[in-house]
Amino acid sequence: YPQSTRRGVPFAPHFYRQMVASAVSGLTRAGEGGDRVLFGELLPIGLRSLRPNRNMKPVLWLREFFCLDRRGRAYRGRAARARGCHRFRQVRGVGGFAYHPYTRPNGPRGVEPSPDDATIRSIGRLTRVLDLARRKGRVRGGRLSFWNTEFGYQSSPPDRFQARLSRIPGFINEAEWMSFRNPRVASFSQYTLVDDALGSADRYGSWQGGLRFVNFRAKPGVYNAYRLPIFVRLLGPGAVEVWGAARPGGAGAAAQVQRRSGGGGYADLGGPITVRNERGYFRA
Repeated sequence: YPQSTRRGVPFAPHFYRQMVASAVSGLTRAGEGGDRVLFGELLPIGLRSLRPNRNMKPVLWLREFFCLDRRGRAYRGRAARARGCHRFRQVRGVGGFAYHPYTRPNGPRGVEPSPDDATIRSIGRLTRVLDLARRKGRVRGGRLSFWNTEFGYQSSPPDRFQARLSRIPGFINEAEWMSFRNPRVASFSQYTLVDDALGSADRYGSWQGGLRFVNFRAKPGVYNAYRLPIFVRLLGPGAVEVWGAARPGGAGAAAQVQRRSGGGGYADLGGPITVRNERGYFRA
């Protein structure tokens, strides 16, 4: 819960901008100036109220970080002074934007509460702000890539308030497909491998988004869906698109799509697909 406001105006984005400048300066002096530095690490859905100790909505936060108002214009006059934007200096030394594009338990197609929220289905809301900031000279360098550094679905069981276990395999595969189609996305993350233990006082306050339960037993369907992502999309009456990843096969590996009707056995659908993506992704 960062301090979101001070005297009624956003505070956290502007204090964080100072932290970024100091961190980049320190890394440069330490000889790490050539590394890729990511900034951000925001959560996807904030609270409507801009009161102290409340989470800000991420798109609003990002605009404020670059001292841009809702119309994409630089703050001027009293509004700029209240935020410290009258002393704004171009953001330098960053090479990408890091983010946690979690969704609600209803999956990656779930609509966010407001246009200033952004889950994995709405990454474009954030990249548009990044591009606007670049066009206006608010950040130095080329187009910033988007890094998913934390993602996953908490499951029921064990947390009865989260997504049903049987739905999560489809959720994580569709979310990865969405990410693969977006050329701005540089990474896809799974958080975590193993669930936390349920708490005692705050029973469901821990994290239950692992691929395995706390006893290390693989979650049925979920673990396998992460190992072998598959997403099938209906294109028309007689055509489907099959997308997936042959892990750990890379470029040059072969993937064979199969199908079955009813309760019968599997049969090849077409010939082998030559994987051309270095991380094993294929589409047919």
